[in-house]
Amino acid sequence: MKQNTITKFLAAAVVLLLFVLFTVCLTGVDLRPVGPENSYVGFASLNDWVFKHLGTSGLWDKITDIIALAAMALAAVFGATGIWQWVKGKSLKAVDPCLIVLGIFYIMMAAFYLAFEFIVINYRPVLVDGALEASYPSSHTFVTLFIFFSALPVTNRLVKNQSRRMWINVTLILLSIIMVVGRVLSGMHWTSDVVGAFLLALGMALLYDAFVLWWRVE
Repeated sequence: MKQNTITKFLAAAVVLLLFVLFTVCLTGVDLRPVGPENSYVGFASLNDWVFKHLGTSGLWDKITDIIALAAMALAAVFGATGIWQWVKGKSLKAVDPCLIVLGIFYIMMAAFYLAFEFIVINYRPVLVDGALEASYPSSHTFVTLFIFFSALPVTNRLVKNQSRRMWINVTLILLSIIMVVGRVLSGMHWTSDVVGAFLLALGMALLYDAFVLWWRVE
């Protein structure tokens, strides 16, 4: 295994470890009942301060919903591309390795999404239909960022035109930034929910990139 591949695996491990440590800290650091119906929230001082100063925004909630749908559409495009390569080549070997690994990671993404629906770290800063709802990590942020972050190496591999590739990458990064900022401004999540989602998405994307590089080298 080459040094570059090892470095990427180590970077992914560090970020994912930070996510685990951050999540553990949320269960005990500055844990106070500042949420709806006196629900407990970690990093309460920071989260409560941000929420009280920014409030909620239906506009930003809708904007981030649209970005999330765009991310899902992009994932569908990659899936369709892989299927097309499979059918055209009449063999799974004809599918670009980056798309095969991406499909596996999409399954992992879905597994994390479902797991945190049942593993409640904290609840949203607002009631949803009059009830508490699991809030950590921000699912919108996690899914969208992972799809966009993992799309960067896929784009660099599949899009041959350098100018087009650059604009696609810039767009993905800008949409990622808007999603992070927008989910905080929407008031549907605590700041720590978005930070946790960012760490998990980045860690998984780095791990994906490392696996693709390893597959290509091997």
